[in-house]
Amino acid sequence: YYTIVDFKTSLPISAWKQKNKQEILDKYKRQLFFYALLLKVTGNFEDKPLLGRIDFLEPTDKGEYISLSLPIEPEDIEYIQQLVQTVYHKILSLDFPEVESYAKTGGTAEFIADLLSQKI
Repeated sequence: YYTIVDFKTSLPISAWKQKNKQEILDKYKRQLFFYALLLKVTGNFEDKPLLGRIDFLEPTDKGEYISLSLPIEPEDIEYIQQLVQTVYHKILSLDFPEVESYAKTGGTAEFIADLLSQKI
């Protein structure tokens, strides 16, 4: 395994599934997927399984330090590669989508799904 570690100074989150924290957890996953994509495109790494990990630098109220591990699958890397390509194309063509119709809280997943459904 190659392990990709991202350190967070925010308050710790104890699990990958938490209803009131899911949007930020999804953002953390996308960050790990992006780092995995960077590893892939360098070509300097063997084709070994990848593990992503978020390490929180602040302890919980009980003084514990939290790490969240996440296996990174090839489809996760394909997803983030497609998202990067779509955003890149939108920027180059100055095609900036309207975002007012998306919920301020929880609308990110819908926005990303809509971006990825468009042909580039």
